[in-house]
Amino acid sequence: MSIVNLSLDPIGRGVLVVDGVNLSGITSAVSIVSSVGEANKVTVDLGACTLQDIQIQGADLIIKGERIPESVQAALYEFLRNKFDQIDVTVLSDDSRKYAIKRA
Repeated sequence: MSIVNLSLDPIGRGVLVVDGVNLSGITSAVSIVSSVGEANKVTVDLGACTLQDIQIQGADLIIKGERIPESVQAALYEFLRNKFDQIDVTVLSDDSRKYAIKRA
């Protein structure tokens, strides 16, 4: 279970902190569902919250950061796992197993 703190001003702008890490700069929306007898569910839409679009063609995407809360990593993994299949691309000359992903 994550510790989620959400502070909003009267027009809906605010600060989102998950497990002590401020995710406000990469969050475009937050929704909360609270049902009797069930754990609260917080859905966070990740995305750049700027007025400019940035487009770079032909780049490798690398995600870095030791400050990503484990609960966010797990939720992101579950989201991506359902969208992609893992393919074994190991060849005989490899020292270890290698995998590639493709859209499911």
